[in-house]
Amino acid sequence: MKYVFLLAGVALIYFVLVRHAPISKVKDAVVHPEAADSGINLKRPIDRTHEVLDQVKTRNGNGEF
Repeated sequence: MKYVFLLAGVALIYFVLVRHAPISKVKDAVVHPEAADSGINLKRPIDRTHEVLDQVKTRNGNGEF
């Protein structure tokens, strides 16, 4: 019987935490991308990654990692 109460308690805590999770903000940002913060520039980290990969290729000769 104590296992049933333990399982019910864990389920209750899980549902309480899931209900308070900020999923709605993320869902709104995905559904309405124009409503998301437009100050985030995703191109900059990608460009930096390409720069680093080019440096590694140059350093290694044939571009082998």
